[in-house]
Amino acid sequence: MLPVLAAAISSCGVRRPVCGIWQDPLPSVPQVRMDPLPHPQYALRTDAYFDVGDAIPVNEAQWRMCNDVEFLSSGACDGREFGTRGDFEAFRYIFKRMQEQGLSPRTQTFRAMGRIGRNIIGEIPGSGSGYILLMAYFDGVGGQGGKLYPGADSNASGVAAMLEVARRLSCGGRQRVVVAAVDAHQLSMAGAESLAASLKGKDPSIVINIDIIGSTLSPAYRFRKDYVLCLGGRQFNHKLYAANNSGPDLHLTFDYYGSSNFTNLFYRKVSDHKFFLERGVPCLMFTSGISFNTNKSTDTYDTLDYGVMERRVEFITRFVRSL
Repeated sequence: MLPVLAAAISSCGVRRPVCGIWQDPLPSVPQVRMDPLPHPQYALRTDAYFDVGDAIPVNEAQWRMCNDVEFLSSGACDGREFGTRGDFEAFRYIFKRMQEQGLSPRTQTFRAMGRIGRNIIGEIPGSGSGYILLMAYFDGVGGQGGKLYPGADSNASGVAAMLEVARRLSCGGRQRVVVAAVDAHQLSMAGAESLAASLKGKDPSIVINIDIIGSTLSPAYRFRKDYVLCLGGRQFNHKLYAANNSGPDLHLTFDYYGSSNFTNLFYRKVSDHKFFLERGVPCLMFTSGISFNTNKSTDTYDTLDYGVMERRVEFITRFVRSL
C-alpha cells in the first residue's frame, strides 16, 4: 500500500451548492453487470521517439492523485460496481475528499433499474452569472468470471484528476465551477442523466468531462507518450493551444485516434456529457483513451503515469481559468 500524504489539503472558504436538489444517502442495493466497451483501432506512427521519463509520483500533487486512484481501485471499493457496497465506499471517499477541499459537497440520489445511485456535487465560487460544470464518473464494472476489475484508469483516474483540478481552482475565478462526481455510468449513464435533468433551465456555460485520463499506454502518436485527446475541442482550439503552450506542452489531438466513428461514439453516445450535448450545451471531453487494461483485472493504480497525468491536470486547469 502506498503511503498517504500526511498534510491536509487546504481550502479557501465555505462553498454552497448551485441548487437545492440533494438528499441524504440511501442504503446499498444489489449488483449490476455490464460488458466492457470495444477497443479502438489505433492509428500509430513509428517515425520518432519521445521519452517522458519516470511514471512514479515525485511530488505532492502526483502522490495525492496516486493515493486517490489507489483507494478507489482497491479491494475496499471492490470494483465500484453500481449499487454495491464498493460503490458506496467510493461515494463516501469522494464525498470526504470534497469536504477536505472546502467544496461543501451534497448528494443527489436517483433510482436506476430499481437501485439507488448517488451523485456528489460541490461548488467553487466565482464571479458572473454563469458556471462551468466539471465532471467525472466514479462507478466501475466490478468483476466478471471471478476476477475483480479495479478500474484504476477507468475511471478512478478521472475522479482523481477532477479533484486535483478543483483543488487548483479552489480560490475562485471568473466563473463558478460546479464539481460533480457521477454514479451509474455503467448503467446507461443514469447518474449523468439525472444530473442533467436537475439542471435543465439552468444549464452550465460549458461542460468539462474527464473520462479515463491516467494512462500513457495508447498514445495517438506512438513514440510521444505525453498526450491528451480533447474531444469536442476544435471549438475551443485557440484557448486549448494557449493553455498548453503556456506550460504543460502536451501532444494534443481533437479526435479519437483519427477515427470519425470512434470520435462520434465516445463524444456523442457513450460519455456522461451527452445529455448536455443533446441540449446544445458546449461540451469538452478530456481522455487518454482506452488501453488494453481498460475494464480488465490489469487496470491497477501502478500502471498509470502520474507525471503525465499531472501535466494533463495543469493543462485542464489553465484552460478552465481562461474561460
